[in-house]
Amino acid sequence: MAHIGGRLRVLLGILGLLSFLTYLALPPSSMSAPAPSPSIPLSALLERAAAGIIARAAAYDASSTRHLGIDLSGLSMASYVSALTRVHARLFPGPDALGIWDAALARLELVPPRTRPLPRVVFTTDRGGPQDAPSQFQSWAKENPEFEVRFIDDAAMDAWFNATFDADVARELRGWSGVARADMFRYLVLLVHGGVYTDTDTACVRPIRDWATSPASPALPPLLAALPELAHLADPSSFPSPDAAAAADADAGPGLLVALEADAPRSGADWRAQHFTRGLQVVQWTLLAKPGHPVLLDVVGHALAAAHARAKRDTDEAILDWTGPGAFTDALLRFLLFRHGVHPLELSGLTQPVRYGDVVIMPEHSFRADASEGFQGDHRVVWHGFFGRWKEQ
Repeated sequence: MAHIGGRLRVLLGILGLLSFLTYLALPPSSMSAPAPSPSIPLSALLERAAAGIIARAAAYDASSTRHLGIDLSGLSMASYVSALTRVHARLFPGPDALGIWDAALARLELVPPRTRPLPRVVFTTDRGGPQDAPSQFQSWAKENPEFEVRFIDDAAMDAWFNATFDADVARELRGWSGVARADMFRYLVLLVHGGVYTDTDTACVRPIRDWATSPASPALPPLLAALPELAHLADPSSFPSPDAAAAADADAGPGLLVALEADAPRSGADWRAQHFTRGLQVVQWTLLAKPGHPVLLDVVGHALAAAHARAKRDTDEAILDWTGPGAFTDALLRFLLFRHGVHPLELSGLTQPVRYGDVVIMPEHSFRADASEGFQGDHRVVWHGFFGRWKEQ
């Protein structure tokens, strides 16, 4: 956890001073016996908060999820951050002018930075033009008048790849199949710009502002739960009070919002027979994210690495597993494991949205409502038509 950042180191020193001043303020009777330096145990407790996350991540047993197509073994926080570093350098070999790396590292800190509002833009792409989009797609503009809807065709996508990323990466992406390019576009455009990405065969059933407005927050270990208040006491100018942070979060929303697509541990369904790539799988036909989220950087890096391996070994990985929901699910689960100590099976059986740090996970069917319009419950917010418009003609 060396990358937790300078904020926490400053916090430790200030907390040690606060503890020492408290010690001096005690009545003489309570100081009759020698006491150890007060900063040492306080620092150790805060360091243990980070160590607790590492311990929970290390306790993950891959045998508990391999039957679901999920295996997060052989990784550590150090290797995770190292992999993010490499993919960022590959995408943006020059200075971090877009601030992507700073944003990614900030989301790995124990005390997160102040939140920023979600960019109000909905991105989409399609093999045809905007005039060819299904009629249901018009609901995105109708339900979200405060959002701009941007349609990116193949030519605009290639031009954006060329203007934004390393020339070798852009050249490689231009050569990929239509669906793989569309998958990478959704991750990359949200990584750089943030906002919402959705396929054209979807409908917005409920306005984006109404998605997961009151997610549940699982109980945290005491030290982690106390960190926001301690950070505010240490540096009020950089860290808002927990109440102010909660209010800002309510306005700004999460850094990443996704929904479960398949939950075989809950349903007992044969997920392979249903053509899922994971028994516990996350939707990626609709995504909401702020710029610089590590999950997006991670899924892009694994897809680029897998493409290189495919070329060397002449293998034929399925696109759904290479760039699609299988790859995205793995990236989300890696982040939750190493940043929050959350094991994959803890996401099974959700009946309401749940929030881990800046990530909100909505229950199964939240992005697969029964109809393209009309209220169908608080959490059924997106309809998907499964028209297969990404398939080669």
